Amino acid sequence: MKKYLIVLAVICFMPLFSSAQSDFELNFNGDHAFIFHMPVTEEGFDFDGNIKVPRFENELGFEIKYKIIKLIVKWDIDLRVDRSGKIENIVFVRPDENYLSISPWKFRIDLGYQKISWGVGDGINPTDNINSKDYSRGINDNKMANLMASVMFFPHDIISLQTVYVPFFQKNVLYNNISFPDEMFSPVSGKNVSFNEPDFDFKSFIIGEKVNFYVPYVDFSFSYLYTTDPFYTPEIEVDMVQVAPPYPIYAGFVKKLDLVHKRIHNFGTDIKITAGIFGIWMELNYAMTEDYLMNQNNLRNHKFSWGAGFDFNYGPNDDYYFNLQYFGEWMPGFDVNFYKDFVDGNPELNKDKSYYEDFYYRSLTDKLGGQNEGLNQALSLNMKWKLLNSIMTPELTLIYNIPLLYDYDREIKYGGLYMNPLIDFMPIDDFHIIIGSVIYLAWHKMNNSDVELDTGNPIGNYKNETSVYIEIRYKWNIGLRK
Repeated sequence: MKKYLIVLAVICFMPLFSSAQSDFELNFNGDHAFIFHMPVTEEGFDFDGNIKVPRFENELGFEIKYKIIKLIVKWDIDLRVDRSGKIENIVFVRPDENYLSISPWKFRIDLGYQKISWGVGDGINPTDNINSKDYSRGINDNKMANLMASVMFFPHDIISLQTVYVPFFQKNVLYNNISFPDEMFSPVSGKNVSFNEPDFDFKSFIIGEKVNFYVPYVDFSFSYLYTTDPFYTPEIEVDMVQVAPPYPIYAGFVKKLDLVHKRIHNFGTDIKITAGIFGIWMELNYAMTEDYLMNQNNLRNHKFSWGAGFDFNYGPNDDYYFNLQYFGEWMPGFDVNFYKDFVDGNPELNKDKSYYEDFYYRSLTDKLGGQNEGLNQALSLNMKWKLLNSIMTPELTLIYNIPLLYDYDREIKYGGLYMNPLIDFMPIDDFHIIIGSVIYLAWHKMNNSDVELDTGNPIGNYKNETSVYIEIRYKWNIGLRK
């Protein structure tokens, strides 16, 4: 057995010692941007948060390649205007991709901080659930680099296999802090909330496998990912309290609220077809929670996500671009009867403890997972027009989402609209002056009230970030090859 392992190791690493592959490459690169947002809404007229704060963003890194070995090093260093004067609020440093890649024989082994992308959609990828996200920077997919190991095997031109292992879970950065009303907690024990983060807990590992197939005009894949739920699940202890002594009137309050991360099985598939000038794709993912039969109120139900779209280039020299995508999420068995079973969202008095446990779980479990309706579907549109030999490029991005399958007797949701029109000026190569705006709007109508802005919508949640902006960006790369 030892003899065969030695032979295999010699075959795999023989290219490292081959004089035919003696190239050495060293590349330094940088991406620098000054970004200034001017708020346009009265409620959001400030420069707080990661979106509107005036800042100078820097991504600096280098890449070393020698034969079958490659080293990638990137860091994000942002300088921000902050009124507190604290250095930790002014200088923001975060490691980006920092990993070592080795490509022996038909393998590629990557170790370190990485950003791995699964899926074929253009920025909308239901199967891409490996890296944690930073939602404080907007609705776009702001992926963070996570510590992981990735092994890819290419046995043939038509197939590749990938295994990914993340040793421990890294939580998302949320846009809003999670808070709970004081009145739901026991007046005896007080407010007691625990955020149980599995920091450096190897039991929170993520592991996944993906098989890709490549045939003429069609690429498709199947994937499985066993991961930690990025959203919280509540674990509640109820305390029965006499609310009107000396009368025997009792109500249940939350004595202790633990927020934990459960486990999820993700089953995914995608396909992309090239048909003439058109690229056409579809991507599906089924997220199975620990409530396998979907019959428990203290655990979220499963979720089916999808994305499909097409794009093409057209016009003079194919300088114009069109992209249309349809995507959404369906939560089977979503609790649409909560406000029918609990009038105005309040429990009755003098019920047993199980009644109040059921009430608090039904009021919190779905919402903590970002689920406010049983079906949420959306359309996204992106168009670009390169003009004057790419000196000026107008661009428009639109997203409109429509929530469905909720309690229509209590509320009517008209959906949310995201708009990002911009003009990108490029007077010289890799130097961009971008002028644009970001608009976040959503509307709903509560029973017997007027139409108003909906902050419960995933787009409307960012309404205070609506602004016009200017971005000055420069990219550079210096390479040495020997």
